[in-house]
Amino acid sequence: MTEASSSEGMLRFRYDKPVAQDAPTVVVPLAQSAVLGMDVQVMRAGGALSGEADPAAETLWFVMSGRARFYDNDGSVAGEFGKYAGALVPRAVAYRFESVGDVDLEILRIASVDPRAGDLAADSPTTIQPISYDNPDFEEGDDIVVHRFWDGGDMLSISVEKVRDGEGDDTPHAHFGIVGAWLMLSGRIRFHGASDADAFEIATGDGVFLPSGNAYGFRAMEHEPAEILHVKALDMGAEKHVRVDY
Repeated sequence: MTEASSSEGMLRFRYDKPVAQDAPTVVVPLAQSAVLGMDVQVMRAGGALSGEADPAAETLWFVMSGRARFYDNDGSVAGEFGKYAGALVPRAVAYRFESVGDVDLEILRIASVDPRAGDLAADSPTTIQPISYDNPDFEEGDDIVVHRFWDGGDMLSISVEKVRDGEGDDTPHAHFGIVGAWLMLSGRIRFHGASDADAFEIATGDGVFLPSGNAYGFRAMEHEPAEILHVKALDMGAEKHVRVDY
C-alpha cells in the first residue's frame, strides 16, 4: 500500500425539489469541484436549454421526474426520455433539450471537466448517446448488480449499483486520480470513511461527494435492496487513476 487515504473532504448532500419556483428554471446545486459538478435543474413544461459544444466537458443529463426531449446539433431529435433515462453529451458536441409533458422536469446534470481543454480521443463519440436504467433482477449469488450507463468517453464513468439488502462493498478503499459521487435512488445505505467512526446512513435523495484519495465503504441496510447512482470522473491532470484497498 503506497497511497495514504483520507476521510477529509467527504461531502454529504441532499436533493429536494424546491417548494416554490418563480423562475422558469431553478438550479439546485449538489456538489462542485474543479473536476466534477452536479446539480438538478427544475424546469417548467415548455422550458428549454441549449448547450454549446465544449471540448473541455463531458456531461450526463439524467431525468429524475418528468420528460425531456433532446436535439442534436443539426436539430434532429436525439430522443425523448422519462424517469431514470437521459442523454450523455460527449465532449465538443452541441445540444438542446426541452421539458415536455404536463409536469415539471427534474433533471440531474453531471459534468466532468478537463482543465487541459483539448486532446479528444480519436474514437470519441460525436453525437448524443441515449442512456436508461432498467432495474435489473438479482441473479443467484449476486450481491451487487452493476448497470453501466457510460464507459465510452475518456472522462466519465457512470452506473447504477443495485445492492442486495445487507450487502455492499464494505472494505475501505480509495480512488486516486478519480473524483466520485453517489446519489441514492432508492433504499438506504450505510456509508463509512476510513473507519466506522465516520459512519452515516443515506436514503433516497441523499448523496456523497468523494474527492480523490478519500477512503470509504458501504453496505445496504437490512430488509430492502438499495439502488445508487455511482459517478466517477477522471482527473485528467493526475499521473495515475487507481483503486487502493485498505
